[in-house]
Amino acid sequence: KVGPPPQEFSVVFDTGSGNLIVPGADCQSQACVQHARFDSEKSSSAKRVNCDGSEVSDGGAADEITITFGTGRISGKCMQDNICLGAACSAGAFISSLDETDQPFASFKFDGVLGLAFRSISMGGAPTVMQRLVKSGQLEREVFAFFLGDDAPGELVLGGVAPEHYVGDFHFVDLVDDAFWAVPLEAVRLDSKMELTATGAAMVDSGTSLIVGPEPEVQALVGLLGATQVSGYYVVTCDTELPTLTFTIGGKDLAVEGKDLVINRISGMCVLGLHGVPMGRGHQMWILGNVFMRKYYVQFDWGNRRLGFARTRQAADNFV
Repeated sequence: KVGPPPQEFSVVFDTGSGNLIVPGADCQSQACVQHARFDSEKSSSAKRVNCDGSEVSDGGAADEITITFGTGRISGKCMQDNICLGAACSAGAFISSLDETDQPFASFKFDGVLGLAFRSISMGGAPTVMQRLVKSGQLEREVFAFFLGDDAPGELVLGGVAPEHYVGDFHFVDLVDDAFWAVPLEAVRLDSKMELTATGAAMVDSGTSLIVGPEPEVQALVGLLGATQVSGYYVVTCDTELPTLTFTIGGKDLAVEGKDLVINRISGMCVLGLHGVPMGRGHQMWILGNVFMRKYYVQFDWGNRRLGFARTRQAADNFV
């Protein structure tokens, strides 16, 4: 919610970005008008700020910002207002969009994006929503955690974890830097068929649906699976026996079973939750999106700059 009075938005909680972005009332693109839009005229405390969060100088013009995504673009102005996630509230900067490309934003069910990564990747450099909540002292602990269920609604917990959603202890691994929620990656294995060690980091990204890796490595994996590419997705016949894909992180094997790599079934063909992208030298990492996060309950430890992994509780665990 933004305001007072509060204006409510549905957002994707994205650990791979650092900005809060919502459609603005003065955005007339199709992607905006079919979603909830922020109207600064209805807020008693909204004001324009520069995109680094600083005050606009007397007589000066506030700057604007354009953010390019993989398949689209958003341009907007930077605002400050009261921002609430549940009962936790803090004044902060956000982007009120002036224009959004129809692809992909017009097709989204949610209104905006709330980035949960660090300030260093916040476009404009303003303090992030999570950073302000931590500084305000409202959170019981400086952590948040995600549950993504197969057949149950997902859940984000701020200031703690939800023990009912995981089993066993957390495996903690320190981050590689203060930009992304990325940890050292020792190896990627496809059963005993293949081991890849060229890429040394993996980012856990709640804003990415699939498991994404450097294109040459993903092509090598899907080649062993006998997958073909259709409309940008890798597919196999559904009678294919899929091996387990394992990520070794902090000395521990985190496995995703073959059946859990399947994200859709169409006419006897199984669509895999694997995708390869070209990555520049020095910027290569695996991106562990929702396909991975459904199998592992992830604790994002802001205060200690580390990630904690525990196995997501399955229905069968309730009978043990």
